Amino acid sequence: DEEGLDVSYHKMYEAYNRIFQRLKLQYRVVEADSGAIGGNESHEFMVLAENGEAEIVYCENCDYGANTEKAVCSLEEPKAAEEEQLEREKV
Repeated sequence: DEEGLDVSYHKMYEAYNRIFQRLKLQYRVVEADSGAIGGNESHEFMVLAENGEAEIVYCENCDYGANTEKAVCSLEEPKAAEEEQLEREKV
C-alpha cells in the first residue's frame, strides 16, 4: 500500500544517510528523476568530487539540491525600489 511504501522509503533514506556519514563522505542528497520506476519522489545520494559521471546543483543557503535532469530554478523577483520611478522619455 501507499503508506507502507512511504515508510519503507523513509527507512532506506535514513539508512543511506547513516552509511555515508559513517564513511565520512562529503555528500548531498538531491532530487532525482524517478524515470520508468515512477513514484512521487526520488533522491540520489551524491558524493561531492572533482570528477565523476553526474552533475548536481545545490543551494548552500537552503536544502535544495537536484541532479541536472531534475533541477529547476526559482529565482525570486527583485523587490521594487522604495524610490519613485522616473517616467521614460524619448531621447
